[in-house]
Amino acid sequence: AVVSPQSTGGNRMVLHKQRFLLTLIPLIQPYISNPSLLSEEVSSSLVRGVGTLLLTLPQSLISSHGATLYPVILNNLQPSTADSASLRLIQYLISNIPGVVVMQLDSLVARLCALCAAHTISVKCRVEAVRALQHCATQLHYTHTHLQREVVVKKLRSVLADRKRVVRQITAETLQSWMMLAVNR
Repeated sequence: AVVSPQSTGGNRMVLHKQRFLLTLIPLIQPYISNPSLLSEEVSSSLVRGVGTLLLTLPQSLISSHGATLYPVILNNLQPSTADSASLRLIQYLISNIPGVVVMQLDSLVARLCALCAAHTISVKCRVEAVRALQHCATQLHYTHTHLQREVVVKKLRSVLADRKRVVRQITAETLQSWMMLAVNR
């Protein structure tokens, strides 16, 4: 949806999305606190819809609700349910709300590494998972990422054998970012 200039009521679309999100959060709160209540299909659809909506809203609104939605998004990062929209949202959260991500960084890195090597998911999802790992290396502080460095480097080296060139290319760039963590502390 295109937002027109403010003189013609251009902020109406953003306010509509914001109102929708503020109405949606209390409705899905029980599912956020207990993700097992949702089936994989419903959880995936929920994350895809909320993720697409969040990426169109102002950063201040995402910052206030990102911590609430992060557990559901993280739970959705499985080879059977992951999609590129959730992975782009994870990248956004890493860059803009690192405090939320750092609290469960071990789990996030393990899930992203599994997605990078999963040949059952689309190439686009594998590329987005590798990019999310690259965001972890470049956007988060060394004190948070150095513990995962060896695991990530080992996994990314195995991903370098992927049959798709685009995956190998982004993996090489990400591997370099993780290798530089020891040098740039």
